[in-house]
Amino acid sequence: MITFKFDQDKDILFVNYEGLITDSDVVNYISDVGVKTKSLKKLKIFEDARNGEISPDVVDVDKIVETVRSFSMNNEKVIIATLQDKPVETALNILFQKTLNLDNYHYKVFSTEKKALEWLSHF
Repeated sequence: MITFKFDQDKDILFVNYEGLITDSDVVNYISDVGVKTKSLKKLKIFEDARNGEISPDVVDVDKIVETVRSFSMNNEKVIIATLQDKPVETALNILFQKTLNLDNYHYKVFSTEKKALEWLSHF
């Protein structure tokens, strides 16, 4: 399950991953965020994926990449810091990061919340 809440004071969308995450979960999350944040020119997202599990067997990276490409057209800039502490999920996130390659989309994986939030604050 993926849940999210926008913090207006920090101007950051906070996202939490819980349990087994499928490509459908990710696509639905991206679509929901796209609808709710369409008016924002710059969207900063902090994803805490430490309690989620993404299996390469149940996730279609190409499907997620195409959804993100469509989503990113709604904002001038999308910045995502993902907090991850599991090797397989970290590798999948890095693969995703290298596959996406969009000018207005900045994505980075972190092992500490402090570093992730510091990186987001630079945008």
